[in-house]
Amino acid sequence: MKNLQAYYATSFLSETLPGAHLSPKVVGDLLGDVGKERERTKTFLKQFISGNDFLLIDLTHVFSLSGNIISSVPGYNSKREFLPHIHLIKEIAL
Repeated sequence: MKNLQAYYATSFLSETLPGAHLSPKVVGDLLGDVGKERERTKTFLKQFISGNDFLLIDLTHVFSLSGNIISSVPGYNSKREFLPHIHLIKEIAL
């Protein structure tokens, strides 16, 4: 989270949502609040569910030491090792 403000500043999101304050403290507090309100979050999200068709979205990253992947960016893994990784978004229709 410590680089979130820098990533934001160089992304299209900074043009779409100008002036966002994304310090590690602010984002950490926000995520903590969201986690504490799980039932309210579920209730809110259920408003958007109808029918029997669902889409599952998985946001993850894969670490790679390949020098040929231009979209990799440095980041920490679960062992706190600073390695290049690739951000992935996987969508699965259920």
